[in-house]
Amino acid sequence: MSEEQNNNQDNGSTENGAATATSNLQQMIAASLGMASQSAVLAQQQANILHQAVTTLGIEKLYSSGPSGTSSSFDQTLEQLKKVMELSNPSQDPGDSP
Repeated sequence: MSEEQNNNQDNGSTENGAATATSNLQQMIAASLGMASQSAVLAQQQANILHQAVTTLGIEKLYSSGPSGTSSSFDQTLEQLKKVMELSNPSQDPGDSP
């Protein structure tokens, strides 16, 4: 084999190595982004489930309170709902909620 052919083979393997490394990096990034988006969707679903459960419990309490004492029961229910919502969203300051 001549020296020129040997150099071409070496350059080819170097180029293939760089292409393989780049390809592996792109696949790893794509997989990471896919997992991140799946995690975001799952977190949103869990938050929606929690909010729905809190709403259901609040309405149940309002219906079970009866016609007498509705305003005080309603105020207590609102306070409990605010506490649950603060616990479900720890990234917000409690003072930031309206």
